Amino acid sequence: MDIVKLFVEACRKYNIKPCLYYCLWGNKDWNPAEWNPIIRKELQSVSPKSVIVEQLRELSENYGNIFEFWLDMQCWADTTLTPQEVYDVLKRRNPKTIVHFNQQVQDGARIKYFPTDITNGEERVPPVTGHKSFTTISGTSYYLPFEYEITSQQCDQRSLGNGLMKGSVWFTYGDSHFYPVDSVYHYIKMCYDRGGSNVLLSTAPDKSGAYKKADADSIIKLGKLIRGYR
Repeated sequence: MDIVKLFVEACRKYNIKPCLYYCLWGNKDWNPAEWNPIIRKELQSVSPKSVIVEQLRELSENYGNIFEFWLDMQCWADTTLTPQEVYDVLKRRNPKTIVHFNQQVQDGARIKYFPTDITNGEERVPPVTGHKSFTTISGTSYYLPFEYEITSQQCDQRSLGNGLMKGSVWFTYGDSHFYPVDSVYHYIKMCYDRGGSNVLLSTAPDKSGAYKKADADSIIKLGKLIRGYR
């Protein structure tokens, strides 16, 4: 069963632009070979870099036009794999694809991984002075709009997102719940007021792929607030 194909087809059925997330890997901090025997065997004859490049090539070529590739944890990648190589692989099939390297927990002022088509604040809004969309890198000016990533789930027992809001987690747990909608809306509004261009809200379905009713109701309420603002 091709899960990616099913996902992309479902998106297009409902006129949603498909985007794909990929977590880079390969160094000592995150190498699946340490716990996955199939990958461990495969890596006896090829490098992590080779596997990553081939996987990204398949994702960019086998499913039609992908609107965006959201690339996480370049700091975990095979150290011989550069952001430029990843960028080129994904742009070769469709130059209009948005390629985004997660710049990690900061307010968008620093570009750690380049080239990238956008910059972001993972759990951080732009600074009080506002986001400057044009950034000069090696003497060339680039347009890099800001995306704010915020989690919807709060958990009193753990905190994984290092967020502005206490207890933020990226996933749904048995004891997690949706943040108060007014608080989520407050930070989304702050992002736009400070020059942000997009918000990525982690809505976190549970392991069955469904949303808890309270979460679904909160998303609907949040949407109404955002539409009223925008």
